Amino acid sequence: MSAEYSKAGGATIRWLGQAGFLIDVAGTRIAVDPYLSDECERIHGLVRVAPAPITPTGLSVDAIAVTHWHEDHFDLPTVEAARSKGCTIIAPPSVLARIRGMLGDGDDLLAIRPGETVPVGAVHIRATPAVHRVAGFLTEDAVGILIEAADQVIYHSGDTEYSRQIVDALNRHIDVALVCVNGSGGNMNVMEAAAFVAQLDVAKVVPMHVGMWADAAYGPGSTLDPLAFRDVCGRLGLPATVTVPRSGEDVG
Repeated sequence: MSAEYSKAGGATIRWLGQAGFLIDVAGTRIAVDPYLSDECERIHGLVRVAPAPITPTGLSVDAIAVTHWHEDHFDLPTVEAARSKGCTIIAPPSVLARIRGMLGDGDDLLAIRPGETVPVGAVHIRATPAVHRVAGFLTEDAVGILIEAADQVIYHSGDTEYSRQIVDALNRHIDVALVCVNGSGGNMNVMEAAAFVAQLDVAKVVPMHVGMWADAAYGPGSTLDPLAFRDVCGRLGLPATVTVPRSGEDVG
């Protein structure tokens, strides 16, 4: 598994495609928004063009953090398989309501809202605000995720538009920021994401939420080239390093 992770200080990070990441920090393994099945094809006809680097049953983590209920973030088969292994699920209330309705309740389901923190091992998972407005698919309680360990802070934006409220909530140094850049479906585009990052104290940025579907499936106005995001950050003179990932591989 030597190529699976990228060292980021005391953390290792692997991109699972779309907004999914596998993070190992302080002896704790956390997956954020892992989409490893074909639920979006079954439900919405969205065929993945990026093969899943791990099967739902092959994922072994201490916790899964879900940012909102859309199926490419809340993947029911992955959550079901993880729960069978004793994994904790941390998510907004609307996600937990769906899990309880489809899979049953349990002490392994922990709700999180902006400003709230859940401990997992030596790590604290804190919810940050997100603004993700998609007509017909409302996600009023969508969140971003801060993973905080003794020597590392990793931020996952979830799906979100730009909001000053989010910037204000991220008022500390961030070692790695995983930021959506696709510019459609209620998300920042590459220009907005670069302006967002410019207001953060962040060392390394990874653009994400691209490459899972054929480009046309992301809809009009999409900005799907992560190299364009890196170019904008460079032209703005941002000090953060921009790393462009490949699905199933490390981010460094």
